[in-house]
Parts: sequence; structure tokens; C-alpha cells
Amino acid sequence: MDNDNEKSSQDMGFLLNRMSLVSRYNRCVGDPGPEARQIQNDFVSGVMEPRLMPSFVVEYETMIESRRPMCKLPGS
Repeated sequence: MDNDNEKSSQDMGFLLNRMSLVSRYNRCVGDPGPEARQIQNDFVSGVMEPRLMPSFVVEYETMIESRRPMCKLPGS
């Protein structure tokens, strides 16, 4: 069984990863409106419906990746 310090450390890791994802997304697309901000807050705080979290993460990561500049291949 996990002790309190291990749980706290794991919770902090989840929180930091969620905050990082939302921050990177907002840098790509701009500041969110009120509804989007509430959804992001629900995600970061962990109150989002658990079954929605994986699709939220995939959507945000896909949008972030799509905004990355494409690198030119050597010899192109």
C-alpha cells in the first residue's frame, strides 16, 4: 500500500503534467474563453469526468503537435 508521501508525490506529478498540457495548449491557440477555462480548470483539478480525460488529453496533444513547425528534411 502506498504511504501518504508517495501518494502526495504522485498527485503532484499528475497536477504538474495537467498544468503543463493546458499551458502548452493555451500558448498554441491563445487564451481560452470562459467555458474553455472552466473545462481546463476541471481537468487540472481532477474533477473532470474520468472517462473524458483520455480524449481531452489526446485532443490537446494533437492540437499542440499540429501547431509545431514542420522541419525540412535533409536534401529537400
